[in-house]
Amino acid sequence: MLKSSAMKRSLLLTLYFLLFSFFLSGCLVKKVEKTAERPKIQETVNTVPVDKRPYSVLSFSDSGRFPVGRELKLEISDSKNATSIEYELEYQAGTLVQAGIGSINPKGEKLPLTRNILLGSCSAGGACSYNEDVKGGTLVLRFKGSDIGSLKGEWNFYEPKNDGKLASRDAKFQIEAPKLKNSYVLISQTFGLPKQVGGEVISGPYHLETTADKTGDMQLMMRLNEESASAVLWMWDGKELQKIPVEISGRNLTATISASGTYLVTK
Repeated sequence: MLKSSAMKRSLLLTLYFLLFSFFLSGCLVKKVEKTAERPKIQETVNTVPVDKRPYSVLSFSDSGRFPVGRELKLEISDSKNATSIEYELEYQAGTLVQAGIGSINPKGEKLPLTRNILLGSCSAGGACSYNEDVKGGTLVLRFKGSDIGSLKGEWNFYEPKNDGKLASRDAKFQIEAPKLKNSYVLISQTFGLPKQVGGEVISGPYHLETTADKTGDMQLMMRLNEESASAVLWMWDGKELQKIPVEISGRNLTATISASGTYLVTK
């Protein structure tokens, strides 16, 4: 009995000693320090007026290396004395965010500067997979060593079996195009003007591109930055600017169009 009591006292003393040691060493109450979150750096973009920027546009690639609609082509009309141009095409594909990133050394390259960007990936062995359910995203161009700085715009991407109601990401350029339901369609903001135009730009420019052979008549609606009864709609087809008849109601401009191209409104 005495031996049992002595053992209990010994165990209790040992337990107290251990608890006291843990307390002193800070093991019982462990202070968790939260790692400070690194603040995101907000990039300064689009500081140069639109008429001073190099005309840059996204379209469907004609390289023939991949199925139609799976590769885009970036064209930049002028390097604006940049020592290098970085491009970053970010986009939503299903639930994932994908990106095509690269750089261009303008020295020794002919204008326009071009790069093909695959909406997918290829292995070292040559096997390629393509991103599905692509929705579009953003394009950033960084003109290193140039006064142009960084430019950023948005683009929307439609796959076949769409409903024919198509729009830019900011919804200020909308079309109803029944004949494009079974085609790939790309609607993007362009950087710069395809050609100098008189007046002030109050909507756009937006570039409409499709893999369809014929678009048919499409009903266009563009949202103006301000009301203007004298607003003029222009379309650049790659060769010349065309003036298109319009109807204006407040800040909404409507027109019937029938071709891919770059669209902008001036006053």
